[in-house]
Amino acid sequence: MGLGTRIFIVNDNHTLKRMPLKRYHRLFRRYPEERFEEYAGKRIRYVLVVLELKSRKPVEILKIQYSYLSFDPEGHLREDEREKAARLTMRKIREVFRPKFDCDISNRQIAKNCNIARSKVGEYLLRLANSTISEQIRVE
Repeated sequence: MGLGTRIFIVNDNHTLKRMPLKRYHRLFRRYPEERFEEYAGKRIRYVLVVLELKSRKPVEILKIQYSYLSFDPEGHLREDEREKAARLTMRKIREVFRPKFDCDISNRQIAKNCNIARSKVGEYLLRLANSTISEQIRVE
């Protein structure tokens, strides 16, 4: 068993076009040669799907995330949209860490206060525990 990720672009006629994961990463890393000329100057919908795999074949959908990608006139991913998404995520993660370490509030209460799933709170805290910066955050 393993995990796999699939990215799909939702076209205007509601059909799905699969985007290779390698291309998706190159778009986010702003490779100069990577662009979507057909979506230049547009904002499009996309779907990120996390799957459980068995023998490299999907057996279960674990998570589906819908979002938007905005492209500049040349077909590159717009930098301001990318930065805004990253800031929002970091802000949400800080909202989880502070109450947990400052007040020792339960995961359920943090999830309610932050308007996120309780499992997401647990995921953030588990990632922090496995990271090298966890002791630095607790000290501050």
